[in-house]
Amino acid sequence: MTYQELVEKVKAAYKEANVEKITEQIAVQVNVEGEASGIFYFKVADGALDIQPYDYRDHDVLVIASTDVISDVADGKLSIEDAYAKGSIKVEGNLGKAALLKQVELKKAVKKAAPKKTAAKAAEVKEAPKKAAAKTVAKKAETKVEEPVAKKAEVKETTAKKAAETKTAAKEAEKKVETKAAEVKETATKKAAVKTTAKKASK
Repeated sequence: MTYQELVEKVKAAYKEANVEKITEQIAVQVNVEGEASGIFYFKVADGALDIQPYDYRDHDVLVIASTDVISDVADGKLSIEDAYAKGSIKVEGNLGKAALLKQVELKKAVKKAAPKKTAAKAAEVKEAPKKAAAKTVAKKAETKVEEPVAKKAEVKETTAKKAAETKTAAKEAEKKVETKAAEVKETATKKAAVKTTAKKASK
């Protein structure tokens, strides 16, 4: 990474930083060591932050750090406080004003997980019609299976009922025949008796 690229990276990171909480003017010079060695400064004044690739002779605070540390701070991987606590940066000058830098609020990065959720939701919505269609097919198949079974049961019941009715009718007809035969036999017996009586009387 070149010095110019590092400065542009820091500018981009702090472009929309909120410095409204800082009411004092602060001028900070940053001495970069290592690959992108050089000097730049940033100044907070009247609620605005300005970063320029020059030295600031009347600076309030001097910060000395390596290219990697400045890059990590710009990426949000490392805070200035943590870097100072670890000894990764050196701070000289007015430490009271240097402490005010904690009030610089960077714009929060947008979470990358959001598109995945949106994609997952879209996939779920896309699958919904398929699931509904599958349920409809299953319902139709269930109805088709139930209908023939019910129809067969109905036919079976009707056949059994007709068979019972036929059997009953046959029994009634048989009974009528037997009754008729008994009546005929009785009538014949009576006639025979009358003839016998009449024959005896004629003698």
